[in-house]
Amino acid sequence: MASANSENSRSRQTLADVPPEPSRGNCSHGLLHVPTLTFGIVYCFFVISHDRRRILRFNVTRNPNALWIGQQLREAWPYLPVHRFLLFDRDSKFGTDVISAVRDLGSKPIRTAFRSPWQNGVAERWIGSCRRDLLDHVIVLNEQHLKRLMSEYVRYYHQDRTHLGVAKDTPTGRPAAVRPAEGSNIHSFPRLGGLHHRYTVAAWTPTTRLSEQVSLSEFSR
Repeated sequence: MASANSENSRSRQTLADVPPEPSRGNCSHGLLHVPTLTFGIVYCFFVISHDRRRILRFNVTRNPNALWIGQQLREAWPYLPVHRFLLFDRDSKFGTDVISAVRDLGSKPIRTAFRSPWQNGVAERWIGSCRRDLLDHVIVLNEQHLKRLMSEYVRYYHQDRTHLGVAKDTPTGRPAAVRPAEGSNIHSFPRLGGLHHRYTVAAWTPTTRLSEQVSLSEFSR
């Protein structure tokens, strides 16, 4: 009986140590490691906000040391006030120098428990989305190639990719298209080299219908 009580107390202590739920005052940072064509490793550092799942900063390097990471954190909030909490895992690259840099910015660093990636779920989900949407379909050549790919992906992620966590909206806001009653054309715009597409509704006009009839008559000839 005593052993059962001790196990319950340990479980309660573990749950009590979990960082707070995502809110407007929280953000996370992490490292995404990507293998290259020559079997090297390139790292993508990113800072993501919890409220709108927006990427505040990202950059690519082969050597993510503490000095470089601290500079990326400072550039994540060049003119805006920092978030209240900054969550990150126990990677050895996020040592005392990084913790000091976070505190100097005015944010409170919160490190997750050992082997508990679910405590930093927003950052981990973004890494998974990036791999499934892009990195699993391409072979990265070098650092410059990865930076170009990530620039395109962050643009697609902010403007085109909808999220259940923000009520099926995009991080920067995407107006919902309303289809006219009389029908209209659907336009497809390729993203990420054609891996994904964005579909929009074209407004119907008599000129559009007339041009369609002309093109069909020319095709029948």
